[in-house]
Amino acid sequence: IYLESGKNTMVVYTNTTDKEKLMPNITLDNNYYNYEIEDGIYDGIGEEFTDSIPNYSGLGAVKLYNGSVTMNIYVPETRYYNILISSCSYDGNNKRDNVIVNGNNYSISTSSDNSSFALSEIGDVYGNKLTSGIKLEKGVNKVVLNANWGYCAYDKIALETVPYVSSMFIVPDLIAPANTTDYVWQESQWNECFAR
Repeated sequence: IYLESGKNTMVVYTNTTDKEKLMPNITLDNNYYNYEIEDGIYDGIGEEFTDSIPNYSGLGAVKLYNGSVTMNIYVPETRYYNILISSCSYDGNNKRDNVIVNGNNYSISTSSDNSSFALSEIGDVYGNKLTSGIKLEKGVNKVVLNANWGYCAYDKIALETVPYVSSMFIVPDLIAPANTTDYVWQESQWNECFAR
């Protein structure tokens, strides 16, 4: 084990069959489930822990140059979540890096403000906003941050629950007025539409 000067954290688990204990600590803050990125697994050249950028949470953050950070996060219930990542660009340029959630590709855009960390919602691979969040299953979910443009620092992942859509009451014997087309949707079509 090689430890650098400054803050070092080591966690030893004796019961490796307990999956929840293998996950980074979850904190609930401002209605977000938070996971510290410095608890992830770094892979690549130049990934390093830092506590030199202001406004970080936990013990610090990870500077990502050209590799990746893998997080196995435990989610308390199956549902749709907005996934936000606290990040900053530390060379003064706007960036977009890749985010892979359970094998599906997304991206994170980071502004050029390198003075402190800010939460940004992940988007599709082109940086567009997602319309309905991402479905995560209860239990372990894999999130990988891959450097695309690189030279960003990442602090934490925050999950925000997407509100459930309430059921609609559909009148079964709806009569269309004259000269109109009567469109009838089955209950399964409504459920599929609102599940997105």
